[in-house]
Amino acid sequence: LSFFINAQEINWITKFESSNFLETVTYDECISFSKQLADHSSMIHYTEIGESPQKRAIPMLVVDKDGYSNAQDIKNSGRSILMVQAGIHAGEPDGTDAMFLILRDLIAHQKGVELLENVSILFIPSFNVDGLARMSPYNRINQNGPTEMGWRANSLNLNLNRDYMKADSPEMRAWLTVFNEYLPDFFIDCHTTDGADYQYVATYALETFGNMEEDLTQWTQEVYEPFLVEEMAQKESPIFPYVTFLNWHDPRSGLVRSVGTPMISQGYTALQNRAGLLIETHMLKPYKPRVYATKDMVLATLEIMNKDSEKLKNLNHAADVKMSSLKHAPKKLAINYEVDYTDTAYVDFLGMEYDVVKSDLTGGDWFQYSDVPTTFNLQLFEKNIAKEEVELPLAYIIPVEYQEVQELIKAHGIQYQLTTEAKKIPIDTYKFSNQRWRSSSFEGRQGLSKF
Repeated sequence: LSFFINAQEINWITKFESSNFLETVTYDECISFSKQLADHSSMIHYTEIGESPQKRAIPMLVVDKDGYSNAQDIKNSGRSILMVQAGIHAGEPDGTDAMFLILRDLIAHQKGVELLENVSILFIPSFNVDGLARMSPYNRINQNGPTEMGWRANSLNLNLNRDYMKADSPEMRAWLTVFNEYLPDFFIDCHTTDGADYQYVATYALETFGNMEEDLTQWTQEVYEPFLVEEMAQKESPIFPYVTFLNWHDPRSGLVRSVGTPMISQGYTALQNRAGLLIETHMLKPYKPRVYATKDMVLATLEIMNKDSEKLKNLNHAADVKMSSLKHAPKKLAINYEVDYTDTAYVDFLGMEYDVVKSDLTGGDWFQYSDVPTTFNLQLFEKNIAKEEVELPLAYIIPVEYQEVQELIKAHGIQYQLTTEAKKIPIDTYKFSNQRWRSSSFEGRQGLSKF
C-alpha cells in the first residue's frame, strides 16, 4: 500500500516488547519512535504542540487515512476525531506503550487500518515531558513496573491533571489550543491508579452523572459504556467503574462514584460536552497486562466510534448548538455536586481477600491483601445531585485590568468582545456568603470548602 513507506525494512520491536514487557521509553526514545512512525507512513503526521517549562517539545501524532493533519481538513472529510493522551502523569506510561503498539501494528502489519475509515486520531504520547525526563526506579516505589518511570508533576511541581481550568502551566495552555482547534469527538486519558487491591487490571470513569449534555450522556451510558464493558469481558479482561470506598481503604464499606470536576481531564471535556474516558490501570498488576488492557480499551473505542461516527458527531454538534442558543441553553450551571447516600444498589465486585489489623507503628488500621480472589456483593452509591448552582447570564463583564482572567478566557476558547468606549450597562451581581476557606492552599490557590 502507498500508505506505508518501506515500513517492513525497519525494526519495529518496541522497547516495551524487547525488554520482556518491563521497560518504557525515555523522553528521547519517545520522540524518536514517534518520528519513526511518521517517517514511514503518509497516514501519520508528527508535530509539536508546544514547549514545557524546561523547553522540551511536547509531541503529537495526527493519524488520518488520507494523511490530513489540519483540523478543518479532517472535519471536512466527515471523519470523527479521537484524542488519546498518555503520560500526563509521567510515572504512569501505560498509554504510551499501548498506543505505540497500535500504531506500530498499523504501520508494520497493516493491522487495524479499517478502524481509520471513519475516525482520525490525535495522540499525545507524553504530555508531561519534563516529568518523563525525570526517570527513576523510585518515582512510584510500590508500582509493579515498568522498571523506571517518570515523575508525577511537571518541572514547576504542578499536577497537570489538576490544571485544566486554571491552566497555569505552558503544557496546559498548549493542550487547550489543540483541543479547541480540533474539538475532538471523544477523548481518552490514560493513567495508573493505586490504593486497594482487586482483580481488575483496569477500571474506568465516564461522566454520566448529569454534568454533560443529556443526549450525549445517554449515548455514553447506553451505547458506548455497555460496548466497552462487553468487549473487555470477551477478552477475559473485565473492567469496573473507577470507585472510591465509603471508608478509606475498606472495600467492604461500600463503593462510591462521583462527578469528575473540570480541573481534571474527563471532567473538563464533559464541561465542553465531549465524552471522555479515564483509563486507570492498577499499579499492583504487572506492567504487561496493564499495557494490553489499555490497548484493548482504545481499540474498542475506535471500533464503536467507527460504527457510530455520524451519530456521535451529530450529538456533539447538537450539544454545541444547544449551548450556544439563548433560547435552548440551560439557565443554570451546577458548580458543585454531592453523592446521594440515601440511594444505593448492590453490585458484584471482583476483589481480593484482605484482613484489617492494627499497626504496631501507628495504631491505625492496616489493610493486608492476600492473593486470594473473591467476589464481594457491595453497596454502590453513584447518584450525584447538584448541590450548588449559579444563574447563567447573557455575558460576564471583565474589567480591563484583569489581564490574567482575559488570557485564561482566550486559552479556553471562550467567545468574547472587546470595547474601547465607556458604557453604562444594567447588571446583576452576586456575592459569596458564609464562605469557609480550605485549611491549606493548592498550587498557589486558596480554595473554598463551603459557601
